[in-house]
Amino acid sequence: MWMFMITLTLHLSQVNDKKLDSKEWVFHIVCWGLPLLASCVPFIDDNHYGPSGAWCWIDDTAWRFGAWYVPLFVMLLVIIVLNSHMFYVVRKRAKNTGGIYSHETEHAQERLMAELKPLRLYPYLYLALNIFPLINRIQNAADSNNPIFALTLLHTISIASQGTVNACAFGLNKQTLSELRWCNFKLQLKSLCMCKTDVIGEYETQEDVPDVALAPDSPQLLTIDQD
Repeated sequence: MWMFMITLTLHLSQVNDKKLDSKEWVFHIVCWGLPLLASCVPFIDDNHYGPSGAWCWIDDTAWRFGAWYVPLFVMLLVIIVLNSHMFYVVRKRAKNTGGIYSHETEHAQERLMAELKPLRLYPYLYLALNIFPLINRIQNAADSNNPIFALTLLHTISIASQGTVNACAFGLNKQTLSELRWCNFKLQLKSLCMCKTDVIGEYETQEDVPDVALAPDSPQLLTIDQD
C-alpha cells in the first residue's frame, strides 16, 4: 500500500505538478485504514481465520484471493502503469526542453531521470516475490489435500525475505551508500546522545555596555574632547 502511495505521489508531482505535502494525513488514513478494513472483512461471514498451510491466516480460498491476492496484483499492475507513464512523460519533457534552459536545469533533469530509473524495477521485484506464494495458493485451492513441499518452501522463503529484499532495493543506491560513512554515524549518535545544546545569545549593544572608569595611566585610555 505504501509503495502504491509513493508511486501515486511521484506521478502527481512529476506529471501533474501537484504538491501533496499537506495531504500526509490522507496517506496515513488510506495506508493504515484499508489494510485494517481488509483484515477485518473475513470476520463478517463467520470467522475465516485459521490454519492455512504454514501460517495462521485466512483458511477460505475465496476470501483469501478476494482479500489479498486480487487487490495485490491489481495494485501492482496500477503501479507499473503509473511508473511507465511517469517515466515516459519526464523523458519526453527532458528531450523537448533540451538546450532551452540553463545548464543547472538540464543537470537537475538528468539527475531526476537517474533517480526515477530504479523506480521501474521495484514493482517487478515485489511481483517476483509474490509469484511463488500465488502459485502455491492456486495449487492449494486446486488440491488442498496434497500440498507440494517445494512450492510451500519457495512460498516461505519469498515471504520471509521481503523485508531484506526491500531494504536492499531501497537502500542500495548511490545517495544512500554515499551517506553510509562512520563519521555520519558518529554525528547522528552524538546528536541523539547530547543533552546540552549551545545557547545562542545576543551581542550587547553600545548602550548596554556600562561605562568603565580607567586610570589615567592606563594604556587603554582614550581621551575624546566633548564640547
